[in-house]
This record gives sequence, structure tokens and C-alpha cells, in this order.
Amino acid sequence: MKIIPAIDIFNGRCVRLLKGDYAKVSEYNQCPIDQVKIFKNAGFDYIHIIDLNAAKSGGNENLEIIKEICKLDNINIQVGGGIRSIKKINNLSFKILQAARVRVTSTDFISCPSCGRTLFDLQETTAMIRERTDHLKGLKIGIMGCIVNGPGEMADADYGYVGSGVDKITLYRGQEVVKRGINFKYGVDELVNLIKEDGNWIEP
Repeated sequence: MKIIPAIDIFNGRCVRLLKGDYAKVSEYNQCPIDQVKIFKNAGFDYIHIIDLNAAKSGGNENLEIIKEICKLDNINIQVGGGIRSIKKINNLSFKILQAARVRVTSTDFISCPSCGRTLFDLQETTAMIRERTDHLKGLKIGIMGCIVNGPGEMADADYGYVGSGVDKITLYRGQEVVKRGINFKYGVDELVNLIKEDGNWIEP
């Protein structure tokens, strides 16, 4: 008999729903990546993951977290939630293959787990950046919540979007700071402009 532990992800956190009721949520770990590591250290090599947001909306709300989990060594992942068409199956499959560094078909995004130092909504910001840049094949963009560990965690990224103060972000080209103190409202536009300046932009 093989035991496969399950992780339900809702709003970026590990939860359980009482009888499937989204109004009755119990949280047991703020970071799904940490929970996978707990299971891995306990000897499990398969994890079943359900994206509860996607199961409800049909979207990709927790895809970035799932991709980060796929990058962990020596762990096999089953994923469910919100998969309702062949197109969605293909799209999710390509994203997971890219996360595992097997096949690159779109922009790669690196983000840090949210913590007390995070200066903006990581999921919302990642979604906004993804919407504008996901068609740029082969680029790697780091999206980090704060300046403390962010630059180190995105060491191999082509571009970095890093929280540097209240409602402020800093843009990086590789490890080089190129723009500081950008108002958060204009951060994504400024990132796109930087990519265009470098000649790495193509129209979607």
C-alpha cells in the first residue's frame, strides 16, 4: 500500500474545507512549499495537490506556487483543480514541464513565499506581470516581496521586480539595479518598458 499525502491550496495557503464548504476553512500552514518539504522529509515521494481556487473559478490562481513545488528535487506531484478542458490540460502540462526545466514554452517566473516583510500582494502582482509578459518565451522574471532576500533568490533571473518600500518597487536587470523608488501602480508598465528598451519584447 502506498500512502500519498494531499495538500489543498486556497489563497496561497494550505487549508482544509469542512465538507467542501468554502465558508468553513481551516488553515494549517501558510506556505505550501514548506508543507511539501515536511512531507518529503517524512519520507513521502508523492504529493497530491488540489488548487481550491481553481476548482471554484476554473482559473490558475495558485499556479506559481505549484510551479515552485515542481522545482523541488526528488518529489512527484499530482495536480488537480479547475481542469475542465483539453486546452487547460495542455496549458497546465506545459507550465509544469517548464517548472521542471524539461521544456521552455513561455516566460519563467520566480517568486518568493510571502512573509511578514512582503510589501505587496505577491499573487496579485505575479498575475498582473504574467498577463503582460507570459508570451515572452525564454525570459526569466523574478518577483520578490522585499529587498532583504529577494535579489539573492532571483540570482539567475533576467529581470527583477522587488518591493523596496511602502508602495515602492525596484527594477533589476539581472543583478543590476536599473530603476529605484517606482510607484507600485506603475511598476508593471515600467518593467515592460525596460524589456522593450533591451530589445527583448515581442507583441503578443
